Amino acid sequence: MPTTCGVLKTLFKKCLLIGGGIFIGLICSEVGLRLCGFRYATFLQPDRVSGWSHRPDDVAVYSFLGHDTLVKINSHGWRDYERPVKKPPSTFRIAVIGDSFVAAWQVGLQETFCALAERQLNQQAAFGARKVEVLNFGVNGYGTAQELLALQSYIPAYEPDLVILAFFAANDLIDNSKELDFDGRAWMRPYFELRSDLLVLDSSFRDSPKFRSRSNLFFRSWYALRHHSRFIQLVSKMRNRVFLKLGRRIRQAREDVPVKSWQERGLYDQVYLRTPSTEWQETWLITEKIIGQMKKEVSNMDAQFGILQVNAAIQVHHDDVRQQFIKHLGVTDLAYPNRRISALATKLHIPDLDVAPKLRRLADNSHELYHGFSSNKGWGHWNVKGHRVVGNLLANWIHARFGSGEQLTRDNDKTSPPTRSKLGNSTQDVDKTVPESLGPPERKSVVLCP
Repeated sequence: MPTTCGVLKTLFKKCLLIGGGIFIGLICSEVGLRLCGFRYATFLQPDRVSGWSHRPDDVAVYSFLGHDTLVKINSHGWRDYERPVKKPPSTFRIAVIGDSFVAAWQVGLQETFCALAERQLNQQAAFGARKVEVLNFGVNGYGTAQELLALQSYIPAYEPDLVILAFFAANDLIDNSKELDFDGRAWMRPYFELRSDLLVLDSSFRDSPKFRSRSNLFFRSWYALRHHSRFIQLVSKMRNRVFLKLGRRIRQAREDVPVKSWQERGLYDQVYLRTPSTEWQETWLITEKIIGQMKKEVSNMDAQFGILQVNAAIQVHHDDVRQQFIKHLGVTDLAYPNRRISALATKLHIPDLDVAPKLRRLADNSHELYHGFSSNKGWGHWNVKGHRVVGNLLANWIHARFGSGEQLTRDNDKTSPPTRSKLGNSTQDVDKTVPESLGPPERKSVVLCP
């Protein structure tokens, strides 16, 4: 009859064998994943100012729906080229703030509209002898409230001469409202509230147990381990896919638009309605107030401010698809959010560029789709062709609106106060040097909502 000591020894040996087998299996998996070149990263970390931010110096292949892109985050935590924080002499700096359309993980850095606009503005010598830098301050998932906080806290150090807000109505509005938190991020996101017509910051996310737990030593160590372990990255990728599917089911249940049909994350019916629900009316008012505050912040930086209206994929899809969605909504068109932002821009004397009309005409004339990739063509974010068109439109608009040379920005080599050009009203389309492949030059005046 075996003794207690013998049983314990046998059990210990079995546990040792099992543990050793698991360890060897993990090592083999890690080596195999590295040999295959696998790498997956979320690129994001907790941030007490804006909820989350990019992890500096992170690099990985971003995979989505079968499309892979190498994404690198610079040492300052932005998806941009490595640049000094202090602005070099004889440089005109443009800061573009926004969400995933600006961060643009779906395309190579050199293919983003920010990089393309920078290249074109320098080729055009849009600001005389000054070199133009278009800095990418886009972060996935950001709403306008977070972009305002980033504008206040991080961007002034870069001394921008022009700040462009890339506004995506299709989900920026819900990102600015706790009540419309469809993606479950309220516990880690700051918000603004309107009290007596004043913006009041709600940063209570910092005290939420989930946020605090992810900011402690254990989670920081876990993030560091995940950064180096391909096996843990694989597990994270599988987990995120599960959450993505669950999120789609939740959105499908809360909105009367089949997600599988429209394939557009953040596309909500209420965005296109003149008389949406009370929650949507409130988030519109808060968002407009935030944009007004942005203009004040930019003015305090002694810089200029403009708005780039990012279109939803459905707005520039093929005409038959657009008409189906218009019929579903019971509206006459899909331009209500664009008209409302243009009206706000006109009221606040902010130049704005709406790229939807140009992309829509190109889609109708060429039957091209400027969103999505092979498995989700026509939906999601801009693809390479979309970024090319938007980069061209943005560069020409900046050149036409702000590029009058030496008077547009403070001279880095002088201490005299700057002389600014007068800000014009909004415009929808400025593309006077668009290549023939993109269609003839056109200029459209804005249509204001009544």
